[in-house]
Amino acid sequence: MFVALFPFWALRKVGAGDVKLTAIVPFLIGGSDLIVFSGLLLLFALVTALVVKNPLLLPQGAFRLYTQHLDRQGVVPFGVPISLATICTIDFQIYKAVVLASSSRILDQLN
Repeated sequence: MFVALFPFWALRKVGAGDVKLTAIVPFLIGGSDLIVFSGLLLLFALVTALVVKNPLLLPQGAFRLYTQHLDRQGVVPFGVPISLATICTIDFQIYKAVVLASSSRILDQLN
């Protein structure tokens, strides 16, 4: 992921912190759920880009001013969607483990 995002950093489309954060995520969540992570990242990145491009969707105040500033600069903060996708993927892994544990416990009780 680091190699894939490095050219975007060189073109100043993505920050260096975002590239480094995305590079460590596979080590954090493991390779088995990278598709889940990628889908969630796409969803959260689209929502973030929508909010930055349409700051009127936000309530008045500091958030609207901040997103208008980001829109004028032509950047989209990518760290928040990366973090949200990582947290949701880890939650999904925990959910799978709990369901697997409870189903094996039910099968043990039936035997």
